[in-house]
Amino acid sequence: SFLDFLSIDHIKPLRRKTNTGISGMDLYKQIIKKNFPDIYQVLCHNCNHSKRDNDYCEHQKDSLK
Repeated sequence: SFLDFLSIDHIKPLRRKTNTGISGMDLYKQIIKKNFPDIYQVLCHNCNHSKRDNDYCEHQKDSLK
């Protein structure tokens, strides 16, 4: 299913010092417990990695010009 290709992204990158190291099901549980805070968004893995490596999603590259 397409859900296998989705990931959680921090809208504003966290500094490594403040990163809690929570991932996987623990991160999902925390997001649900905190009522889906707006510091997260759902992205496909490609967009998530592009944003991490290039500071933008490949799908938004043209709108940045």
